Amino acid sequence: MASAILKSRPRLLVVTDDASRGGTAHVAYQLATSLCTTFEVHFACQHNKATAGALIELESEGIYLHSYELTEAAPWRNPLQSTFSSDQALDLLEASDPDAALKSAAKRCGIPFISVINILLEDCRVRFGDLFDAVVAPLAYADALIFACHAHLRRFETILPGFPVPTSVILNSRPDMFFEPRNIVARKRLRTELAVDDSALVCLTTARIEPHKGQSRIVKALALLVDQKRGANIRLVFVGTGRADHVDELQNEVLALGLESQVTILGSRTDIVDLLDASDIFILPSKSEATSLSIIEAMAKALPIVATAIDGILELIDEDCGILLPLEEDASIRFIAQAVDSLNCDKSLRARLAHAAREKANLFRVRRAAERYVDLLSEVLSRRPRSNRSFSRSISPIGTIVDFANPAQAWNILKNGWSISESEGVWSEGAFSTLELRTDGQKGQRVRLAIELAPHLPPSWSTQETAVMVDGRLVERWKFTSPGRQTRTLDIDVTEDSPTIRIRLEHSRAVSPLALGFSQDPRDLALFFYRIKISLPD
Repeated sequence: MASAILKSRPRLLVVTDDASRGGTAHVAYQLATSLCTTFEVHFACQHNKATAGALIELESEGIYLHSYELTEAAPWRNPLQSTFSSDQALDLLEASDPDAALKSAAKRCGIPFISVINILLEDCRVRFGDLFDAVVAPLAYADALIFACHAHLRRFETILPGFPVPTSVILNSRPDMFFEPRNIVARKRLRTELAVDDSALVCLTTARIEPHKGQSRIVKALALLVDQKRGANIRLVFVGTGRADHVDELQNEVLALGLESQVTILGSRTDIVDLLDASDIFILPSKSEATSLSIIEAMAKALPIVATAIDGILELIDEDCGILLPLEEDASIRFIAQAVDSLNCDKSLRARLAHAAREKANLFRVRRAAERYVDLLSEVLSRRPRSNRSFSRSISPIGTIVDFANPAQAWNILKNGWSISESEGVWSEGAFSTLELRTDGQKGQRVRLAIELAPHLPPSWSTQETAVMVDGRLVERWKFTSPGRQTRTLDIDVTEDSPTIRIRLEHSRAVSPLALGFSQDPRDLALFFYRIKISLPD
C-alpha cells in the first residue's frame, strides 16, 4: 500500500539558479523538503562544495537530484543560460518528467510550471540590460508567479503592468530547528570560541558580504560608539561568504578603524542555529531584501532585530519587535549606533523586543508556506492534467548555417568549455570544449561540417593545435600556423537517423591574454568559432 501511495504522487521539479548557498538556494532547499510528502520531488541545482551538505540532506529525504550547471565565478553567464539554453532545460525536464515544474522551457513540452521570484530589485532592467525582455518573455507562459513579499509584487506590477499571469505572495519561512529554545550549552561553547565573556554584547549579521547588505555601516556605527567611549563591550560577528574583494574591503575597513579586537568575520558556517544562541542582537542594514531568511531565523531565536525599513523587511518586523533604520547611509550609521547603545544599556528593552520577535516569528513557520504551495500546485494540476509530452530538441537541418553570435543557437549546441556569445561568435574556454549538433541527416549519409573559426595564436607562438574527437573517435588534428578567420572541414558518416553529432576539441595550448600580458582577460582561450555550415559533400 505504501509503495502504491508513493507512486501515485505527482512529480515536481524544483530548479534553483543560485549557484551556492545564498538565500534563493535556501528557499529552494526548504521548498523541496517541505513538499516531498505530497509530491515526488526532483531537485536541480549546481553541484559544488558549497551545496554538497544540503544536497546530501535532500537525498536523504528521498528527493531525486539533477545537476544544473551554473557559473558562480561568472554570474553574468547564468541569465544567458536560463534564457537561451532550452535543450539543457529539456534534458532536465525529460530526466524528471514532472507534473509541475519551475522551468519556463516546460512550455515546449506541455508541462505546467510556476516561477518563484524570491527578490526583485529596483534596478532589474539595468542589471539585465538588453536581455530583460528575453528573460521576462517566458514568464508569460507560467501558470502562476509567486513572490516572496508584497513589496516586490507591487514593484513587478509597476515595471510590467497588466502582466497576463496570476500572481500570489507566499512569504518566506524557516524550519522548526530555528524555533527551538535557546541552547545555553551552545551559547557558552560559541562565546568561548569567539573569545567573548558573558558581559559582551554580541551583534550578529548572517548575510552574504557585499556592499548592499550593509556590513560596512555596522562597523562604522561601532567606531562611533568607541569614539564616544560607549562601545568597549560590543562585539560584531559577521557570518557569510562573498567576493574576495568585498571581504577584503570589509577587513581593511575594520583594520583602518582599529576595531580588529571587536570584529570577527567568520565566513561560511553551518552552525547558524548555535551562533544565534550565542548572540544578543541581530543587525541587517541591507539596501534591498525580500522576506529575509536570516531575519526570520533571528526572530525565531528571540533576538531583537535592527534592520532597514525597506521592502520585505517591513513585512517581518515593526517597532514592537525591532528597531527600524533609514536607508540613507549616514543616517543609517547613526541609527545603528543609537540602537546598539540603547539595547546595550537597557536590558528590559532588549527582552521586550526579543519576546515580541519570537511571537511574531510563528507566522513564518515552514508548515504555513508549505500548505500554500501544496494548494497552489494542486490547483494548477487540476487545471492542467497530465497529457502526452514531447521533449524534442532543437534541430539544425542539412543546408543551414549555425551562427554562434546567436546565443539561442550557441547555448543549445556548445556544451562544455565555452565562454559567452560575443558579437561575432564565441571563444572556447579551457583545455577542452564540446559540441552537440543535431541534424536531420539519415543513416548511411555523409554530412559535411564547414567550421569557420580563428585560433588564439599570439605573435610569440608558431603553432596552435587541437585534437578533434567525433563520438569518442579521433578524426582530425588541426594545426594552425597563422592567425585570423579560416575554415576547417569535417566529413562525418551518419550511423543513425536524425543523429546527434558529438564533437570534443582538445586544445594543446589554451592560455589567457592576461597571462601573456595582452589584456585583463583571464579566460584560457584556444579557438574562436564563428559559424558552422551543414551540408552534404559534393
